[in-house]
Amino acid sequence: MSTTILVVEDEAANRKLLSTFLQKSGYTVEAVENASAALSYIDQTTPALVLLDIRLPGMDGLDLTRQLKNQPGTAHIPIVAVTARANPGDEALILNAGCDGYIAKPINFAVLTSYLQHYVPTQ
Repeated sequence: MSTTILVVEDEAANRKLLSTFLQKSGYTVEAVENASAALSYIDQTTPALVLLDIRLPGMDGLDLTRQLKNQPGTAHIPIVAVTARANPGDEALILNAGCDGYIAKPINFAVLTSYLQHYVPTQ
């Protein structure tokens, strides 16, 4: 099984922040800027975890989650939303769409680390 974490984030600064944190924590990271690129990557390689922004250009993160969770070959991939959508009801909406976890921005790295320890096999 792959131990690569796929970061799907359209904002370059957030993509770099997450990627740098993950790499310094010892993880292999692939970072893409939209759902289409994520689907292309997942078609080739199954990541251990997807860290997913919800507000993406084109297909949003909720639609991407539903698509992945509705396919037998990708339904098992854990998806954790990392999003600025932090209004009342947003977490429930995101989890109901199929995400396995939720982290509001600005990112709480202790919460992120707990998801990493839960979902990604030890290096």
